[in-house]
Amino acid sequence: MDPLETSTETQTPRDFCASVRLRHKENWPPTESTLAREFVEQFLPELFSNPERIVAFAARLGIDASLKALPDRVHGVNCSTEEETVIILE
Repeated sequence: MDPLETSTETQTPRDFCASVRLRHKENWPPTESTLAREFVEQFLPELFSNPERIVAFAARLGIDASLKALPDRVHGVNCSTEEETVIILE
């Protein structure tokens, strides 16, 4: 299996969101911690073992991610508009 592939059938953020909606329809909306836990479980925590893997994973999802020097104590920045999503990591 490609290390950037997911381990289950749900592989895109859209698929993930649809499955979350189905699982939690009786108790909507799920908590932020529930969403975070399920996302990590779905998209394999080992992908996030180094910044280069995060950038590669983001690219596979169509998200512009890059590595750049950031101010002290800032490890990452993300921004999303209607047109694009950008992630910058140190």
